[in-house]
Amino acid sequence: MNEVAYKGKVAQNGNSESLRFEKTLFKSYPQFAQGSELLATPLADDILLVRVNMPTKEHAPSNDPVMSVFLSFLEKDMIAHPENITPVAQSEMDEIADLVDGVEFDE
Repeated sequence: MNEVAYKGKVAQNGNSESLRFEKTLFKSYPQFAQGSELLATPLADDILLVRVNMPTKEHAPSNDPVMSVFLSFLEKDMIAHPENITPVAQSEMDEIADLVDGVEFDE
């Protein structure tokens, strides 16, 4: 899977600072169009996850930004390489059941 990176800069915008990115980012990802509400989550001193603030449904799972990035990665990889998808064997299911036996889950 090719990783695409878009260059940007911090710029002064009135009394605020803003992040400016090259136009190809917005052409490739129109959900980040001007006027979109965004959320930024620092993941490390030099890593900032920026995502569109989408309204959530009442029963939607939590919006963990790291999990969202991971699931997005999995989705892209599964689409790009469906030949790598294999069924889970019953022996693996039995092993998972043994590992979580007695663990209580939130529903």
